[in-house]
Amino acid sequence: MSPYDASPDSGPHIIDVPIRPSRPKQAVLYGLVLALGTGYGLQYASARMMGLEGVQPMSALLVIHVVLAGFFTAFLVLSGKLFVPSLRHFAFFLPVTVLVNLGQLAVELIAAHHVPAGELTLIMSLLPIFVFGIAAAFRTERLTGRKTFGILLGVAASSAILLPSAFGSPAQLSWVAFTFLAPVTQAIGLVFMGRYWPKDLDPLQVATGNLVMGGLLMIPVTVVSGESFDPAAFSAAGALATVVFAFTMAAEFVIFTTLLRRGGAVLASCADFIAVCAGLVFGYMLFGEVPTLWMGAAALLCLLALRFATDRPA
Repeated sequence: MSPYDASPDSGPHIIDVPIRPSRPKQAVLYGLVLALGTGYGLQYASARMMGLEGVQPMSALLVIHVVLAGFFTAFLVLSGKLFVPSLRHFAFFLPVTVLVNLGQLAVELIAAHHVPAGELTLIMSLLPIFVFGIAAAFRTERLTGRKTFGILLGVAASSAILLPSAFGSPAQLSWVAFTFLAPVTQAIGLVFMGRYWPKDLDPLQVATGNLVMGGLLMIPVTVVSGESFDPAAFSAAGALATVVFAFTMAAEFVIFTTLLRRGGAVLASCADFIAVCAGLVFGYMLFGEVPTLWMGAAALLCLLALRFATDRPA
């Protein structure tokens, strides 16, 4: 049937037929979310190892941002994609870096001293709900019934994994409320990033801009914290954990920006479901934490939820 209705009295009308993504495109989206979630899981494990080995977080983050920004900038030069940021680019990178990267991380680091790890992880795993709510309220993405069901199923499944250990030693209500700032600020940043993405920049250029802006903003934060970066003071395990953390950050910036551009903020946030599952695997491999059958069943539901969440790109 022609997409036009040739009625003489009404003129041509375009029939709005919803188009589902092709199977190869769905597979790409699914693979990107799996890769990003796995990277998050490894990042959480390496961050925990850094803490156990006494690595100072602010100074380490500054050095990691500077090193990665240098590598990414060099790659842009070699590929002929280096760009000079305009005021419009600056207006995009500043809030995105503050909300998605540094702001969310600062809340996590502060809350970690007052909120048990299980409760902190549970609150962070609610990110897809906040992204979904903001995207629905401001209509920044087309949200189907299947995608909605996938989000709700994934949040329920990941919560089922974390609930048994989340409230073993509950924190004060004020600190719990403060912790919710992390997923909320990240959700706002994700939706903002997807909505105002500069049309003249590709995912690698956006990732590089975020890293450079993050490095610049980390300088005053590190100075105020009074931390110093001394590689000679690192233990072998601490140095390895820091390198792994840096590698996961590099992969995260590339995969995350690509996924956000191809699938939207809601789908990108679904990587948290996979991160919870990956956390179980890395917890067993690195710390000897044996997951229960209940956790394994809930992890399978997380994968099923992802299948529904990849219903349609933004």
